[in-house]
This record gives sequence, structure tokens and C-alpha cells, in this order.
Amino acid sequence: KSPTKPALYTFYSKFHELLVAKFTFYFNDILYEYGGVEAKTPMGKTNPEFTARIAQFYRRSNVEWITLILHKTKQPIYSSQIDQLGNRKKKDHDNKN
Repeated sequence: KSPTKPALYTFYSKFHELLVAKFTFYFNDILYEYGGVEAKTPMGKTNPEFTARIAQFYRRSNVEWITLILHKTKQPIYSSQIDQLGNRKKKDHDNKN
């Protein structure tokens, strides 16, 4: 009989894999730019591999482009950390007045 892993350990392991897969998907170009060819091997081992799935979907369906849409409700979107800091300073200044 093979020993089973605790449910919490299995959950965290799968959650970690998902986070790594999302990170490599969102920052794919940057990771390739700085990591070079060596970055391709660990990024290809993520499960699920979102980049490969989207490329496969693109080849099968012959679409023009693929768009990812962020549905936001209350949280602002910043293009950089500098924008976020500038907005925070503005709010602090407005609250003082």
C-alpha cells in the first residue's frame, strides 16, 4: 500500500504549481529575455502550461488574435509601481487638506 500525502500538502503543492504556471505565462517574454535558453526548460515543466495551451489553441482554431480581459471591480490598475506610488502620495496629500 502506498502512503498518501496529507490533503493540505496536496492542495498547497497544486496551488504552488498553478502560481508558477501563471507567473511564467504573464512574464514569459521577460523571463526569456533575462533567462535565455536556460529559462525554457523549467518554464516548460509547469503544470498547467498555459503558454503551450494557448499556442495549441491558436494553431487549431486559426484565430486572428487572442485577447485576455481583466474584469476589475474596485481595484485600480497600475501600469507600473511608480504610478502606484504617485497615486498613493496624491491620496495622502488630499487627505491632509
